[in-house]
Amino acid sequence: LTYSTREIASGKFSERIPIYSKDEFGSLSKDFNSMAATIEEKINELEFSNAAQKTFINNFTHELKTPLTSIIGYANLLRSSKYNEKLFIEASDYIYKEGKHLEKVSSKMMDLIYARSSKLELVPLDILQLLTEVHASLKTRLDEKEVTLEISGEAYIFSSDHILMRMLLSNLIENAIKASKPHSSIQINLNVSSKVTLSIIDNGIGISPEHLNRLCEPFYMVDKARSRKNHGAGIGLSICKEIANLHHIELIITSEVQKGTTITLVFPNES
Repeated sequence: LTYSTREIASGKFSERIPIYSKDEFGSLSKDFNSMAATIEEKINELEFSNAAQKTFINNFTHELKTPLTSIIGYANLLRSSKYNEKLFIEASDYIYKEGKHLEKVSSKMMDLIYARSSKLELVPLDILQLLTEVHASLKTRLDEKEVTLEISGEAYIFSSDHILMRMLLSNLIENAIKASKPHSSIQINLNVSSKVTLSIIDNGIGISPEHLNRLCEPFYMVDKARSRKNHGAGIGLSICKEIANLHHIELIITSEVQKGTTITLVFPNES
């Protein structure tokens, strides 16, 4: 009993006492084991709660980066350019829109702990139009790296949560920009047929096969040094996977080192 008490006090909460008798010592040992099991359970609950809060904070921080980057980019464009009324109006409009989007993302993320507890606000959404919206918000990032984004396809209406769907597309396209080489292009194809698919194709650095199955794990990074350089937190694809699951969208990743990566979203049949 003394030994086990010390073991538990040192943090070994799985420690239990073997029971050899049915007398008072046996009864005491049984009660001791029951107490130890309760302590271990409570400690595990506290650790899980702490991990969930940490994940939420990291997710929240990660999702603020994209609209903030757009705001900073357009503000810098205004600051470094000679006064041009058309440019001033256009940049000011984007700064305002991204500011409002940042406000909505903040509100959504406050109700979102790792995407599972989110209440979806489903509305008919034109995916092609949303892609154009995301393209505009990432324009400064594309220009900075001299990467072009080409969007093709037909209009497709899908019932989805606007904020979450924009998070999904923004994260996937931003990942493609990070992986792309300067002066290259990213193709986005929205194929509306019997099975609706959206493919995001880059010709970047690619991902080796041993990493593909773990890409959607929280905080998993293929290259930590490159992720830090690109301001990555290692959780973007984890969020994407959760949002896709909430909308019953299948997310498929194929890649080849030094040839590029294709991410395909397969939409459910709503008919």
